[in-house]
Amino acid sequence: MTTFSWRYEGRAPMFVRTFVRQRGISRTLLKSIKFNGGDIRVNDEPVRVTRKLTQGDELVVKLPPEPGNDRIVPSFEPLAILFESEHFLVVNKPAGIASVPSHLYPDDTLVNRVKGYLVTTHAANQTTHIVTRLDRETSGVVIFAKHHFAHTVLDTQLKQHRLKKNVYCIG
Repeated sequence: MTTFSWRYEGRAPMFVRTFVRQRGISRTLLKSIKFNGGDIRVNDEPVRVTRKLTQGDELVVKLPPEPGNDRIVPSFEPLAILFESEHFLVVNKPAGIASVPSHLYPDDTLVNRVKGYLVTTHAANQTTHIVTRLDRETSGVVIFAKHHFAHTVLDTQLKQHRLKKNVYCIG
């Protein structure tokens, strides 16, 4: 399971719910943590989101396992990985393949290739979270998040224009 921890340094008490929402954990993800096998602890004790944090408390959030999407068929075609961490996978998409499956391109898209990579590497989470997309005939960098929280953080940054995406046309 993916785990995150923070130390609360605020002077005034703050609800766990407020603190984690400020860090980008959505209400939907909080529900998933509560009902699907995740965990929230303060100072190594399980707590509810209504618990108030005080200065010096250590908050640990364990994300629940994400169910795989059986409709995405893994493709084991080549994948050009530019960067990988425990939270993100950045790949170079060649021109001529679609970013996501559709009725026209169901089996060999970038999402299918990433799923094949996750299966091959025995990744703990094999759900694909595409953050940026490119048209089928466009080549370039595409970002994938390795879990729901990472996807939420990047999606929020894109919407707030804190993550910039530049597209160049070369004739």
